[in-house]
Amino acid sequence: MVLIDVSDASVLTSKNISRVEAKAITVLIEEIEKRTGIKLPVIYQWKGEDKTTIIVGSEKSIEGLKIPYLNLLDELEKPG
Repeated sequence: MVLIDVSDASVLTSKNISRVEAKAITVLIEEIEKRTGIKLPVIYQWKGEDKTTIIVGSEKSIEGLKIPYLNLLDELEKPG
């Protein structure tokens, strides 16, 4: 098992997300807080910092975000 340090992490998403995506973010943040005591902030713009960032959203909703390495997502196997 690989552990990820989320003590200074944030959740990055677009302001143009669906209700389903918004609910997924809420559940993610609540579960992380329940299990670690850490409440992650939600950000809507890449700050360029060298911190753990969890990107949440559909391909369409995050395509306008300027995120380093976003093109690497194209190499991942897509579900369905």
